[in-house]
Amino acid sequence: MTAVSRIADRYMIRKACEIAYSDISNIRTASLNKSAQRVRREFSVELLEAFASPIMGRIAGLGIGIKDITKKVKDIWGAFKQAPKYWEEFKKMLGIKSTSLIGLVAELPKKVWNFFKQGGKSLISFGKGLAKQIGDFAKVFSAVSGQTALFNQVVEKGTSLATNSTVYQEKVKPLLDKAKAFAQKFMGKFGGNGNGKITEFFKNVIQTFLDGKLSNLVGTPLKAYVFFNIWINVTEISWDFTGIAKGMLGLISWRELFASLPESGVGLIISIFLGAAFPSITLFGPAAGSLLTKITGNWLMFIAPVFQIIILAKNKLIEFGKSAIKFFWDKMGVDNWKEQGLPEVIPLKG
Repeated sequence: MTAVSRIADRYMIRKACEIAYSDISNIRTASLNKSAQRVRREFSVELLEAFASPIMGRIAGLGIGIKDITKKVKDIWGAFKQAPKYWEEFKKMLGIKSTSLIGLVAELPKKVWNFFKQGGKSLISFGKGLAKQIGDFAKVFSAVSGQTALFNQVVEKGTSLATNSTVYQEKVKPLLDKAKAFAQKFMGKFGGNGNGKITEFFKNVIQTFLDGKLSNLVGTPLKAYVFFNIWINVTEISWDFTGIAKGMLGLISWRELFASLPESGVGLIISIFLGAAFPSITLFGPAAGSLLTKITGNWLMFIAPVFQIIILAKNKLIEFGKSAIKFFWDKMGVDNWKEQGLPEVIPLKG
């Protein structure tokens, strides 16, 4: 993020929060119960700014304006106004120590800023943990995702041409079968085989690690950080005020959150978590939703080739690079492969 874009974002957030605070301040006191009045007294322009901090540096990319930010921060006030008990829980969770109004108004914004910063740091830690778990798979999948159908066709043709090849039948085919079996076992960890958009598979992967092996890296700040980013990005979501308050407190489970998401929300979840794990892979970046939804069919068709490529490359029967897959048909025991129309190289799209 450039200094200019940061200044522009700060200005937009500040302006939106000033407007929101003015609107909140102008609500008739008589229309608020005592608890809601107390919540309003503790809100400030600076506190609203802190709640908007997760979108700092991303406003232009989100395509949102001052009116959009104003509505979102007013909704946060509305959520805690309607559920003041959650506001008290939120302050307790933040570790607020001040008891005077002046102290609260000064302390709250700092604590909320730090809360979201902690959420961002937790996301980075989770991303690193996820990369260690599925790194090889994700890197190969992203490279070959557009050519898996061609890879499957080439391997199938090579297998049919090598029915009488001892080398192929005793060395290559067992490796292909082993990789396919491993792919099925791998998929079994994340809900088993499936059909349809591959986004559902990656949603299962992320959810499994959030609830399981990497759950120690997940805390309330990360939940709130992710919730906020989904809420401000996905226009199809219309959580009620209680849902917003619970989301800020991390009281919505990952499964509840995932189950409530429309397709665009699933794509965003993938880009948030896989983007943190593999920041240099375009397929898992901000456009993950639109890119991955184009990959549809039987999941095994897309996942088995990944492990077949990994195991064949490990045994030096193919060469796998960023731009191409090169087959060593002679080493694989396939004679006359050129005459039979087998390609030596499958180019990979960048």
